[in-house]
Amino acid sequence: MFHYINRIRKKIHWFHLVYLGIFFVFLTNTLYVTYPDEFVNILGGKFINMGKIPYKDYFDHHLPGAWYLSAILQWFSFGSYVLFRIWWAIFAFGCLFGVATYIKKNKPEAYPFYLGYFIIFPFITVYYWTHLFIADSLAFLFFSVIFWLLIIESFKKESKDKIIFLLSFINFLFVFSSLTFIYIAIPFYIWILYLMNRTKIDLKKSLKLIGICIAPYLVYGVYLLLSNSWKEFYISNFVYNTTLYISIPNYVKGPHFNPIKFALTLIFNFYETYIPLLVRIKEFNLFFPVDLTIALGSFILLLFLFIEN
Repeated sequence: MFHYINRIRKKIHWFHLVYLGIFFVFLTNTLYVTYPDEFVNILGGKFINMGKIPYKDYFDHHLPGAWYLSAILQWFSFGSYVLFRIWWAIFAFGCLFGVATYIKKNKPEAYPFYLGYFIIFPFITVYYWTHLFIADSLAFLFFSVIFWLLIIESFKKESKDKIIFLLSFINFLFVFSSLTFIYIAIPFYIWILYLMNRTKIDLKKSLKLIGICIAPYLVYGVYLLLSNSWKEFYISNFVYNTTLYISIPNYVKGPHFNPIKFALTLIFNFYETYIPLLVRIKEFNLFFPVDLTIALGSFILLLFLFIEN
């Protein structure tokens, strides 16, 4: 018996224990706090499993990405909220673990940096309540996946087409989770297009990529038309959000929604908050340690990318 135990112990590497520890934190987070939006998403998934059509038989002011994932997770939850939370934790951990496996295989020198991010991820999510099953949590998860993959692909001499197409689909999932972050998704699409053309501009491949990027939106648009749910979709996600729900500092609403004005306001607000945050790094006030750490880390990353390229 001891012989088998020793054999198993020799096969266990330190990073296996790290992953086990991270997974334990993910599971522990499932026990902490609930939020009404979670139950809206769970109910949306339950309605889908009952055959109801989003934005026709029921509606909410979010895109339905969380509802569809909720529907899948409920297949294995057997009506238990506790089990649902555990499956959500497993899904989130699995996505990030998949990225870790890819980085370790394709860019091993970047693996320790990603592992550090993987370790702090569940602590960041519980700090900001994005460990909950809400639209922003799903968006943050897909943001983390695509951002790290884009970084890794940027340091490779050439990216395979299948990876490029996968990145475009993950970016769609990012948008489909929460339309709030469309201003981040658009630069990501430009980044993906750059990866395909960085060695030589290929018009044919570029047009193919643009078509693949647009395809999921067209498919869902056709679905909205065929299911006769497009009108409620538009009212819930655009009319309601832009007129009643979204309150943006420095943004004065006009008679019509102006996307350029909205984007410039977001950029201005980011500048107005990010620069003072960088100035406060020298104090490192522990009242908001995560904000300061993210500001410092993002600034160093941008500086590093600028120097390297």
